[in-house]
Amino acid sequence: MSIVAVLSSLSLDNGLARTPPLGWRSWNAYGGGVTQEKMEAAMGAMVDDSRGVSLHALGYTFAGLDDGWQHCGAGVNGSFHAADGTPIVDESKFPSMKAMVSKAHALGLKAGWYLNNCICSERDFSGPFVDTVVQQSVKALVDYDFDGLKLDSCSQFNNLTRWNELINATSAKPVLLENCHQGGLAPGAKQWQTYIKQSTPDQYEHRLGYLSAGSDVEDPLLNSSFNVCEARCTGSTACLGISFEADEAMPTMPIPKCYLKSAVHFVPYDASNARCAFDGSPNDCPYNFFRTSGDINARWSSMLGNLETTLRYRTEPPLSRPGTWAYPDMMEVGRLENVSEDRAHFAAWAISSSPLILGHDLADKEITDRVWPIITNKGVISINQAWAGSPGTRIARTSDWQVWTKPLGGEQHALLVLSNASSPINVSIPLVNISKSLEHATVTARDVYTGTDLGTLHTSNFTARAILPHDSTLVVLKCVSPRGSRVKPAASEEW
Repeated sequence: MSIVAVLSSLSLDNGLARTPPLGWRSWNAYGGGVTQEKMEAAMGAMVDDSRGVSLHALGYTFAGLDDGWQHCGAGVNGSFHAADGTPIVDESKFPSMKAMVSKAHALGLKAGWYLNNCICSERDFSGPFVDTVVQQSVKALVDYDFDGLKLDSCSQFNNLTRWNELINATSAKPVLLENCHQGGLAPGAKQWQTYIKQSTPDQYEHRLGYLSAGSDVEDPLLNSSFNVCEARCTGSTACLGISFEADEAMPTMPIPKCYLKSAVHFVPYDASNARCAFDGSPNDCPYNFFRTSGDINARWSSMLGNLETTLRYRTEPPLSRPGTWAYPDMMEVGRLENVSEDRAHFAAWAISSSPLILGHDLADKEITDRVWPIITNKGVISINQAWAGSPGTRIARTSDWQVWTKPLGGEQHALLVLSNASSPINVSIPLVNISKSLEHATVTARDVYTGTDLGTLHTSNFTARAILPHDSTLVVLKCVSPRGSRVKPAASEEW
């Protein structure tokens, strides 16, 4: 089977996100203060070509409405869903959701929505009404004619497989699905089983999900049976419940790690119905991109921390791939300390094949002017959109710097050096660490930020020089002659 066929069998088969999606979403700019007026202003900014080109023309096609559109407390049980399950819009902020989506379409954009909300989250529904809420939410999605949907994790409707099934059955068009479960329910996620102690001795309530991190009575039991783990908790007055990873509720095989918990903070993730089984079925991996982390914020350290969370999905074959991309959250480009941090942030998301979802206030001319050369750099965007079998990965790191690479095809590789130092630094990377094909070949370099050709490398290393604090170097290296053709330089010769 070809690599293309293998990757297709591991992706959501709705024809979308064959390359990482590009767009904008409202949360970082407006939070819960978003309105229809602000959304429509952002849409106008996306198609504005007064700077010579529009964001839309460069591929930023999705305008996403995040949390804050709902009328908290207007529904049953203080929710924002009516008695028939229909979501209730705050019409003082969004007079006509349908008109807003229609405007996006008239501008040539696609409109994204947001459900399983966090502001006024809903956790108390039970019985058949739970599925009624999901069904009616999907009906509203279709009635408003949205093109994309971000499903958050704060409310109780976490079964992504069910959402995808209903959308496929209801919508006449494919819908771009974002799994925003903060790094949970992502490809390869394990099913967690939890047993919570009851007031009756030796009785436990079973739930699908886990007891949150921390509050361990002792180190986890290793390779223990279910009975031993349960008995250990029963015999401890400090233990209030046990959690472990297993597909079976009561495993017959030894449990690798069984956690005994002293606090009951339950996280209700039913991963049995919302994870990737890698079985090739059309509903496998029921989302087009998936959050790998918690929420980002406008700090350099937050950006680096979120970027780090994508690494575990760079397997063979990669779990981040055409149709289903690893996503460390919306970008904070334009909201960081300076232009250097903005540029490094954008390049990091690009080389890791993350969806490029802008988050600053597009209607703010000063901010948009500041980041315009960054977010419209065609060379950086093309690195993000390229696919040659790998989403890009980190190959080296110290406390002061880290290096990421991505194959681009055609004997080309992108190379990003990020500086975390407090003073200017030089970083030298052996070409063989990027790709064995570069080890003895003649290699040229191009600066992607400036578009400048840097010429031929005359050593077997690439050296990024005088990188300023919280700045970066981004180059494309190209093999221009076969392996074995490099002329060995003199010992003192350096590129």
